[in-house]
Amino acid sequence: MSRWGWRPARSPRRFGSAPPKLGALISTVVTSSALAVGPVYSALVADASGAPLTAPYIGYGAATALSFVFVALCREVYRPPNERRLAPRVGVPRSILKRFAPNATAVFCAYGTNALFQSLIPLAMIVFGATSQLEMALATAVMLGTSAITQVAVINYGGSRSLAVGLVGMAVSLVGVFPALFWVATVICGVGQGVSFKASLANAVDSALPGDEARTTSMYYLVAYLGTGVPPVIAGLLGGGAAAVSAVAAVVAIIAVATIGYLRAAGQLGYRHG
Repeated sequence: MSRWGWRPARSPRRFGSAPPKLGALISTVVTSSALAVGPVYSALVADASGAPLTAPYIGYGAATALSFVFVALCREVYRPPNERRLAPRVGVPRSILKRFAPNATAVFCAYGTNALFQSLIPLAMIVFGATSQLEMALATAVMLGTSAITQVAVINYGGSRSLAVGLVGMAVSLVGVFPALFWVATVICGVGQGVSFKASLANAVDSALPGDEARTTSMYYLVAYLGTGVPPVIAGLLGGGAAAVSAVAAVVAIIAVATIGYLRAAGQLGYRHG
């Protein structure tokens, strides 16, 4: 144990001993699964309690407190390098920008789709005849639940070609939502979102320079969270109705298609199995 409290690794490969694709899979599946369960839990608690605006947050608060306990019990198995920076570094090295960029735009689309399903699409479902919070929450749960299942199913498939397939699925579903086909489009969207999220994260990590994985992954998620915030805000500013949601969804679909075009132009549509 060092004076800083870090436990040194037994070998240089100790920290990276887990397969990279497994780490990416756990990260994406846990995220998608939690986002799928959350709306259903909130809807059930809101309907069953007399305080729908506060009761769901009690459970989230308890879960957050429990997570602090687990974090405190976790042992640190990696000793950081001697070089320490107090100021965070934003961005990625120019040398990997061409490989990083399509994965960043892909996760922007994936998180933008996720955000629309968590905010305005459930409200726009009123046009389709939805009347209960649970029914609206199920749309989010179906999309993200399908996403999580898909990520497990395609664990052995990666590369830019898988990313392109996921982007096509999202694009088609986002521009093809009609009342009669809403749930079919939601499932297709979940498949596309899952493949895009899983493949883009794995590709982004693969593109990072040795010792620069944290900065690259941080930049990846920075773009992802921009995708979480920007599309629903723009749809809200446009009125938040079904037409506004459809317009923003179409723009996200166009970005997805443009990303595929970039991958093809850059000769990155390779295929990787395993």
